[in-house]
Formats: sequence, structure tokens, C-alpha cells
Amino acid sequence: MAGRRPLLLKPSRALIMGVLLEGPLHVRGIARLTGLNPSTISRILRKMEGEGLVVSRVEGKRRVYEMSDEGRRELAFAVYELDLAFSIQGTVRSVLGVPKNTLPAGCLQVVEAGW
Repeated sequence: MAGRRPLLLKPSRALIMGVLLEGPLHVRGIARLTGLNPSTISRILRKMEGEGLVVSRVEGKRRVYEMSDEGRRELAFAVYELDLAFSIQGTVRSVLGVPKNTLPAGCLQVVEAGW
């Protein structure tokens, strides 16, 4: 996990990984569940396989993809970071008395820096 990638900042990658959490799938199956273009999915999966986030195998005429152990760790860490960010943001909103969804981005940076 040395070079963590911002998984949840790229919605298509996060969507594909979320679908693969359910189990191995081929590109057309992923496309059916996500609504993404199959060629886009193939390109993303090749890149993710190169990064060690997914593994593939050939079954018949199709290549089937599934999350690797590294991919599961990366996704878990990304979800943890997102949950932590929302928790911090909620706490700052409460302390400052700021209405929901109106917290300036700079406030979150201050908190992350050790406010």
C-alpha cells in the first residue's frame, strides 16, 4: 500500500471495485451492473490489474476479473479515509455551528493539520 491511489476520487474505479466485491465477473457483466461502457471497463481493469488491485483468469472465451487481496485492502482503506473525513467534517460543523453541507473546504484542512 506504499503508493495508495485515490480510489474513491475516481468514481468509475470505485464503482467497478464495488461490483467486484460481490464476486468475479467478466467485462460485460460489470457493464450490465454499472452502466459503464465495456471498452472503458476493459481499459480501467487493465490498469487496475497492473497496479495489483484486481486479478484475472480466462474462463472459456472470456476474461474474468476479481479483486485481489491488495485491492480489498486498498478499498477498505479508502472507505475508512472517507468515513473519517465525514466524521471530522460533522464534528467541525457541530463545533462551529455551521449548517450541514456548508462547511468550507479550508476548515477540513485545518482539522486534518491538527487543529
